[in-house]
Amino acid sequence: MGKQKILSIVLCLALLLSLMPMAVYADETTETEPNIIIVGYKEPIAGDRVADYLDIKAYGKDLEEESSDYTVSKIVWKNGSNAQLTGTDRFTANENYTCIITLTPKEGVTVDLMAMKVGFYTCGQILSVNPGKGENQDGTIDLTIWTKAEDTQSHSITFKNRTDASGGSAMLCDHSATYAPKARQEVFVFCNTGYVFSKFSPSDLKLEPVNKWGMDGFHFLMPDSDVAFTIVQDETQQDIVIPSVAIKLVDKSTSKTAAAPLAGKKISDYTVRYDAGEYNNEVALGACYWATTGQNVDILSDTETFVEGEKYKLVIEIKPDKEGYIFDNTTSFTVNGERIETPTVGKIAEVQKNFTAVADVDAHDLPTGWTQDWTVGGDLDANSTAYPTGWLNVDENGNGLWSDKSKGWSISATGGRHDGEAAFFGGIGSNSKDAQNTTIWTQATTIAADKEYMLTFMGINFVSTAGENAKILLSTDDGKTSTELTSAEYTAQDSKQIKHGKRWTKYTIPLSGEDYAGKNVRIGIKKLATTTPVTVDCFYMYSKAELKLATVGYTAGGNVADFRVTAEDSNIKDISVKIYNYDAETWKVDDNPTTDTVFSSDKNYRAYITVNYVDFDTRDLQKENVTVDGNPIRALSQLENKVEIQYNLPQLQSALEKIDKIEITFDESAFKYGAVYGEVLENFNIKVTPELKFTPHFEIYEKGEPRDRYYDRESSYFFPYYKSFYLKDGYDYYLFLEIHYDGYDVSGLKKENITFNGKPVYMAFNSKAYKTIQPYYKLSPAPLTKPENQTIIDKITISGISAPYVGEHPQTDGARVSEGEVLIRDFNNDGNIDWFEVGDSGNGKNYKDMDANDTFELGKTYACRVSVSPKNGTYAFKTVTENGESLPGAKMSIITTDGKTRQAEAMPYSAVTQVWSEQEQDYIQGDDIDYGYDEQLWLLSEFVCTKKPQQSSGGGGGGVTNDNYTVTLNKTDGGTLSASHTTTSAGTTITITATPQTGYELSSITAATSGESLKLTKNGNKYTFIMPAGDVKVQANFAQKDVKPSTKQTIIMTIGQKSMTADGKSIMLDAAPVIMNNRTYVPIRAITESLGGSAEWNAKERSVTLKIDEQMITLKIGTVLAKYGAAPLIIDNRTYVPIRFVAEELGASVVWDGQTRTVTIEK
Repeated sequence: MGKQKILSIVLCLALLLSLMPMAVYADETTETEPNIIIVGYKEPIAGDRVADYLDIKAYGKDLEEESSDYTVSKIVWKNGSNAQLTGTDRFTANENYTCIITLTPKEGVTVDLMAMKVGFYTCGQILSVNPGKGENQDGTIDLTIWTKAEDTQSHSITFKNRTDASGGSAMLCDHSATYAPKARQEVFVFCNTGYVFSKFSPSDLKLEPVNKWGMDGFHFLMPDSDVAFTIVQDETQQDIVIPSVAIKLVDKSTSKTAAAPLAGKKISDYTVRYDAGEYNNEVALGACYWATTGQNVDILSDTETFVEGEKYKLVIEIKPDKEGYIFDNTTSFTVNGERIETPTVGKIAEVQKNFTAVADVDAHDLPTGWTQDWTVGGDLDANSTAYPTGWLNVDENGNGLWSDKSKGWSISATGGRHDGEAAFFGGIGSNSKDAQNTTIWTQATTIAADKEYMLTFMGINFVSTAGENAKILLSTDDGKTSTELTSAEYTAQDSKQIKHGKRWTKYTIPLSGEDYAGKNVRIGIKKLATTTPVTVDCFYMYSKAELKLATVGYTAGGNVADFRVTAEDSNIKDISVKIYNYDAETWKVDDNPTTDTVFSSDKNYRAYITVNYVDFDTRDLQKENVTVDGNPIRALSQLENKVEIQYNLPQLQSALEKIDKIEITFDESAFKYGAVYGEVLENFNIKVTPELKFTPHFEIYEKGEPRDRYYDRESSYFFPYYKSFYLKDGYDYYLFLEIHYDGYDVSGLKKENITFNGKPVYMAFNSKAYKTIQPYYKLSPAPLTKPENQTIIDKITISGISAPYVGEHPQTDGARVSEGEVLIRDFNNDGNIDWFEVGDSGNGKNYKDMDANDTFELGKTYACRVSVSPKNGTYAFKTVTENGESLPGAKMSIITTDGKTRQAEAMPYSAVTQVWSEQEQDYIQGDDIDYGYDEQLWLLSEFVCTKKPQQSSGGGGGGVTNDNYTVTLNKTDGGTLSASHTTTSAGTTITITATPQTGYELSSITAATSGESLKLTKNGNKYTFIMPAGDVKVQANFAQKDVKPSTKQTIIMTIGQKSMTADGKSIMLDAAPVIMNNRTYVPIRAITESLGGSAEWNAKERSVTLKIDEQMITLKIGTVLAKYGAAPLIIDNRTYVPIRFVAEELGASVVWDGQTRTVTIEK
């Protein structure tokens, strides 16, 4: 970045800082001044990811991280149920949360909670946060913050431009672009190049300068109002001169630099590439074309072919691509490394270079990973005088060759190809007589033990129809002795190129460093006693490109600043390195280089190494041929004359106390049928040796070995959700501990050295991110025997529920059960009553979730749901078998607060299992576990919303008056009737909707009051009438169509609703369809299974396999489906796919109704 541009940014920051209200702390003598400042903590916003709230650091009172006595070692968010959240979880509106920030004191710091004054600072603001403080046994400090996620209002960010300003940009600080953030979200704004902010509103907005993602700008907390910035041109900025541009001619077929165009190839076979260093993004190519040279210049078309020996001019236009950047007479332009002295400069630079087309004899073809060491052959100077470069000028008798022409060898220009304009390789040929039984030799090369070599050359007439004319020799003592190479020791490949009427043969000789280590190897060509002349040309020595690096200064406690990387290679100009911290489980690397001053055995480090070469084609260097300290690297990037390497440094040995054995004891007698989950863990009386902090959990699996790790997340956190569930037969149970080892070295701990009551663990995991050992002990298959005298519950009566009245809100709590052996469940700690709005999809009912803020509407149907379970294992629900399904046989009823009794429908409850991906430490939803109807039920009852009866104010007992009249719909087969109002006053327009079932049609419909018919007005399948002053009865008849019954399966889903109808049957879901990025995504498992297929999840591969109609489809999470331009996603632990996938891959038809936001799938 130019100095003028940097000055401009500094002046801009100074201007804004002068406008900003500065953070003011209390006087140093007061007790309220914070001596620890927490930077980065933010109050949670509904809908945000937890991962965006984990960048929290501890600073000293002068707002410098180095001056802090503490470092932030751990950040944990928990919901109102005390369940720990993962980074992918999102905050829910109006839910309570706890943030625990763990501080580790630096060496030599004495912890004093009374003297610790903590302040919170974010985006230039001091937050009003009062944390709880507590000291842990290991000396760390926990700051606990209790807060609530608010669903704040979105506001706009606008950029007002003056003159020709091109605007600014805004991003949320999780790097997602937005111009409508919510209040209190952190926002980053920056100007386009050449412009600055002149003012902003509201004027009290607190801006803080920051550099993010390589851009200078400001961040702030979004206020509860719109924000506007005014942008002007930066008058202080001067144009930046681009210092150099390196241009190369590139052969498209090889992607390598071409020294000259090859005869026979087309203009379109070549392209131009450029490298402007750090200004690459500010430079662009303009017009590029080939032309003839001389007085009459013709521009050539892409289809024209290069002719051997002809001269051509390459003209390249290159220009700055952004405002504020220019070329001038100091800019250096090169083409294929040659400096072009007189380019045309300004806004567009015109660079010209002359080339001569040459013939191709395939001499330079190289396998991937090889690089040229040297070339031998006879080059010609300007006077066509031969230079015998690289050849040893003696024969087997020690006589000189080049000075003794009688030997018959000579250098000519009959072979080879041009290598640039000035010189080309001349062929070394023999005559038919004088060269017989003589040998010419290459220069010697010393073979290294750890490298592989390859020699190639071109030859003519080595073998003719009359037999062999030449032999290939190998010598390791300067040609004094030699051996003839057999055909098995080299390869001979005929070239496609024919030059001067001769077909060249390419010879390749491999040499292994293991066989010739330390020896000076020469290759000789011996002319045999034949009259046929032979010619050799284009002799090359190649070695496999390798890079061996070594580290210096990587030790526990060693200074990070002293770390270096070295290499023994004279072609290397310099090596630079940066060290970053990374997470060994998620592989996430910190955004900035490590702030550690010394290397720690508790952390993982990654080195980013840049190796700059003097002159080297880095494309010949392959990842597998690069090592650091003899170890393989993680990644390799090949750039112009340099490579960038990522290398994970091995974890350092720890100086911490080692733990190589863990013994766990517990009272296994507490594991018995009927034991309540909430009491078992306490009765186990668990102890861990050595004494480490631990948290116990239960896990429940389907009977038998779990596929992968089917994990019931809810049941491992019993309080308060599963407090009354009890142990019974039919499942596998596991005792699972999270044992914290922070401050200890467990690198030597093995699974077989962890025991429960002296018995081996079932499985164990080491979560390095949270520093916990997680051993599992399988309590099953010990049978749990059901008690013989189990009491069957045959009646459940729920009371305390208010019927829905117009204008009132859903009641979420207060349900009571009259029977003492039954308990009511409150799963989400949000009340024990769930309400739904009941709709008609045309093929059955659908249910839309409601919350306490929704309002009941007159005439609409609503359903309330209450979850019940037996008190403990000595009680159970009675079950019967009907139509192949297990249904409860108990009498279910709900008594509302107005004294009315309604029958309730019992629905089975199933708890959702989770698959835990060991690699990512992430929960992914899997199959269901059916706990059985003897353990839990949903009771569902429907209501029609009416006006609330009003008490009369007159005497005589205060009777109830109601001027509403009712609409009664008859029950009929073959279809359904619904009414816009079922209770209303006279004069109201009533709409009756008649919906035939599949295969039926409406044959008649009537409406009557007191025996008199009412006039019905038809509009499609809807009929309207005016409500009279009396009750109305509606009668409809449906007749069966004389058509074959449809075999189609129909599924109807509504965006945002956790229910669907499948062939008219309503099914409750735990995942709703969503719209993301203008695409409709649906949960694929529910659809596939409803269409008669199956879905299997593979946690290791993060893929789901669908089987339907004898076809099998495998989807990998995060891998884009090219046909649909989107990837399968995990949303709320369910796999989602684009709706087009369902239509085209499962062979179904899909209809979208934008008005009702419903998706109808038929197959």
